[in-house]
Amino acid sequence: MAIAFVSLLVIVIVVIIGIPILARVFSEAARRGEDDGGGEDDSRNGRGNDRDSR
Repeated sequence: MAIAFVSLLVIVIVVIIGIPILARVFSEAARRGEDDGGGEDDSRNGRGNDRDSR
């Protein structure tokens, strides 16, 4: 019974730490994905599609 409780506690701690990290990763990916839709505007600004310049 004690092993089950400790395992549940470890899972809860991992979830509490992991959810904010995953939320940040996915929101950053979504923000970068929005930058790719510019088309001509990106070339006028001199940015192009080069991800290394960020």
